[in-house]
Amino acid sequence: MKTSGQIVLPVFYRVDPTDVQELRGNFGEAFSKHKKEVKILEGWRHALIEISNLAGWDSRNIRFESELVEKIVNVVLEKLNHIFKCDYKNDDLVGIEWRVRKMESLLFSEPINDRRVVGVWGMGGIGKTTLAEEVFHRIKEKFDGHYFVANVREEIMKQTPNALRDKIFCQLLGEKDGYIDTPRLTIRRLQSKKVILVFDDVVNPNDLKLLVGVCDLCSKGSRIIITSRDRQTLKNVCLEEHIYEVKELIDREALRLFSLYAFKQDHPKEGYEKLSEMAIRYAQGRVERIRYVFLDIAFFFKGKPKGRVERILNACGFFATGSLSRLIDKSLITISSSNGIGMHDLLQQMGFEIVYKESEQPEKRSRLLNYEHICCVLTKETGTENVEGISLNMSEVNDNLVLKSTAFQKMYNLRILKFFNDSNSSRGQLQLPSGLEFLPEGLRYLHWDRYPLNYLPLKCCTKYLVELRMPLSNLSDLWNGDEALGNLKLLDLTNSLKLTRVPELSRFPNLEVLRLGGCISLIEIPSSIGELKCLKDINLNRCSKLHSIPQSISNLKSLTVLNMSQCLNVTELPENIGDLEFLETLYIFHSGIKALPSSINQLENLVSLSCIGCKGLTLPPLTGLSRLQRMTLDDCGIIEIPQSLGLLVSLTSLSLTENNFESIPASIKQLSELIQLYLFGCKRLKCLPELPSGLRKLSLGNCTSLKCLPELPSCLIDLSLGNCTSLESASTSFLVPEHKDEDRIENFLRIEKFLDFSNCFSLDKEKVMKDVLKTHLLKHKIVRLCIPGDEVPQRMRYKNQSGSSLSFTLDQPNLIGVSLCLVFDPKNYYGHYVRFNCEAQFIDKSGHNSKNSKFSFQRHWITDPLESEHVYLWNDLFYISDRFAKAKFEFFIEEASFQYYIEHFSLKPQHNSGAIIKCGVLPIFRDDFLCRDKKRSRNQEDEEEEPSPLKLKRDQTPYNSTTATAESH
Repeated sequence: MKTSGQIVLPVFYRVDPTDVQELRGNFGEAFSKHKKEVKILEGWRHALIEISNLAGWDSRNIRFESELVEKIVNVVLEKLNHIFKCDYKNDDLVGIEWRVRKMESLLFSEPINDRRVVGVWGMGGIGKTTLAEEVFHRIKEKFDGHYFVANVREEIMKQTPNALRDKIFCQLLGEKDGYIDTPRLTIRRLQSKKVILVFDDVVNPNDLKLLVGVCDLCSKGSRIIITSRDRQTLKNVCLEEHIYEVKELIDREALRLFSLYAFKQDHPKEGYEKLSEMAIRYAQGRVERIRYVFLDIAFFFKGKPKGRVERILNACGFFATGSLSRLIDKSLITISSSNGIGMHDLLQQMGFEIVYKESEQPEKRSRLLNYEHICCVLTKETGTENVEGISLNMSEVNDNLVLKSTAFQKMYNLRILKFFNDSNSSRGQLQLPSGLEFLPEGLRYLHWDRYPLNYLPLKCCTKYLVELRMPLSNLSDLWNGDEALGNLKLLDLTNSLKLTRVPELSRFPNLEVLRLGGCISLIEIPSSIGELKCLKDINLNRCSKLHSIPQSISNLKSLTVLNMSQCLNVTELPENIGDLEFLETLYIFHSGIKALPSSINQLENLVSLSCIGCKGLTLPPLTGLSRLQRMTLDDCGIIEIPQSLGLLVSLTSLSLTENNFESIPASIKQLSELIQLYLFGCKRLKCLPELPSGLRKLSLGNCTSLKCLPELPSCLIDLSLGNCTSLESASTSFLVPEHKDEDRIENFLRIEKFLDFSNCFSLDKEKVMKDVLKTHLLKHKIVRLCIPGDEVPQRMRYKNQSGSSLSFTLDQPNLIGVSLCLVFDPKNYYGHYVRFNCEAQFIDKSGHNSKNSKFSFQRHWITDPLESEHVYLWNDLFYISDRFAKAKFEFFIEEASFQYYIEHFSLKPQHNSGAIIKCGVLPIFRDDFLCRDKKRSRNQEDEEEEPSPLKLKRDQTPYNSTTATAESH
């Protein structure tokens, strides 16, 4: 296939690919019949080994042969389409050709067989994505696998980097159904593929470390293209000479691009030459509009969600999307991981100064922020048409601010009015003893905490208003008239305690968010709510007098979030709630609801369901919630879990704490996406079935009837069994991965494992501690353990009989880590959580002291008081933690001293304090493989330097410690 350029697509029909690779079974028997044909056999052997490493199909993993045939046909058609596809070229992209050639020279310069990352850098909107897409489409056929990850910044916000990495694996390996093989097989398949990856719009350099690591798993010659506005982000993962800066179009190119869009030809229409040039100059300089947006953010919207700010500023006519992009490019604002707009304090202060210089008289400035200036303008009614925005933090007001009913009469250009209280205190309120006659018609944003009147004025800001926020208001009715708010997107009346009704909601045809949480006097929601076709988010949390939800709510086809939590008098959901086809979040916790209607299975887009505290809740068969990811049914008095649980194929988090069932359906094993399982306080639970292989967190604290555990998944990293007083045995085999590749992946991702067996007095503690220490000696991961006990394990090489410190002399070089242990006496400690630290100092053979190294046991939350002494056991590996970065493996440490202490709330070390009564240390050494025959392969060295997990499991021989000096303090 190499010499003829043919494409090979292996089909392993009723045969194990490993049998093909290792010539076992039928293949081995066939080869034994041709022993004389040595040359032919060698060629066959090489071909079969190479084919077994290629991506193909294993018929044993596909249920129906028709499905197997369909998969093969689809891939063959895809390959043929690529073969006969014409060379990709987009003539509509002005100035693209010479930029593509430059990128190709960076991608394919010598050495051609390296793994290379190429960065594309430039300001927003300049064409980084367009260039990356064009290059990607032109060269992807030269690679075995390809994938373009668009909008990495947004993708990381939607899902974890690990989930995105798995998605990339699926695309590169052609697994369209999202199935991922075992880590060992996945790596082997990737190693045979030369791939091209594009990561578009990368912001956080930490995300890149994981994503770029994918390339290292693939074949030599693989390439990654990354686009970013931050040059430093790119420099973290690629060489300086491999970063391409995208610059603006030159004038000739810009004129041609404008002409293509304006005149459908590559030059200006006759008579429009000068006008075209003016348009280009205007497009390249939108200074005035951007300046307005910058000042509004400095005064009113720093820290606010980007989407909300865009919506409000767009309503002001500022075309905010483009303006925000320019401000980001100029580093005048930033966007946080939670999508909030940030601005440096000095830049904000500069914005203040710009406005202050508009006039010495506050009433003639465009924006007011200073308390004294605002008081002067409002109380003296000196406001002018210049004032466009007012923002007053009422927590800064010591006395009540009394305003006349015409306080805003002269400010008819007011766009933004914001009276807020960031401390939630009731001091300093605005009072309107004569009422309020007028609010400017041009208001786009009105935020008034603790609004004092029970109504809004008739002559109100209804025409252009986009957001109306009046939390903690005195409103009993919103309007006395029939005002329509055609542009209103958000209505927030949270905690308006006197609100008894809301107006006919049909007046708000474009409303997207309705927040009525905490309106404890609200009796009903009008049925007209079903007419709000744009409504996406409804919050009725704590509307305790609300008795029902209108059936018409099921007409809201855009609704994604419905929160009815703590609506104590609402006893049922609408029967046709399943008609909410785009509903993603349903919260009904601590409500009066006793049953979920069967139509809930129609909610095929539901992602999160929370029913905490719905006493006596009955569940229907769960058959249609194929996208449900999080389900929380805590404290519902559930006696039996439906057998259909296994049909929730997308479930990642399941919480069933403090319920009354005795067992869990065996179908839970089918939940291949399940990562977190919470069963805390299920006191009648006696046993567990086999759990999903991908489970990472298992919480079983206070399951007092539980006696044993099944074999746990190897990827489990957090096991909580505190106060399981009946627990007698717990398998810890999951600490040691089944395959070496899995171990390396855990090491690559720096995974730490935590086992909490606090107050498990019936457990075989010695076996658990012994298994954990064996895992420490594997030198691949961090494992932490809390378990009852009053002695340091016998296997710890250095230990004392009392106290919190010890020191000793080492008798061999190449220290790479330590296993640490202490005995904690809870009688001498007060608090709900503890964090143990150990400070170590090392002295080498030359007498040089190392800097103090700090090794910490992660904060341990004590849910129930510890009833006796407990052993805390953990390890630290220098090459994983980077805490010992300057130490080389040949560095000979002769003396070491360790001081344990508890970190308190004050964050100041309080040595011992009597709670740490004993301690110990087990040094972990790297085998001296540097002295071995350097001609040996690296694989041989790895096998010799690392103890085999199976060998450690078999090894039952006690640790043969040498005599050591241990000083007790």
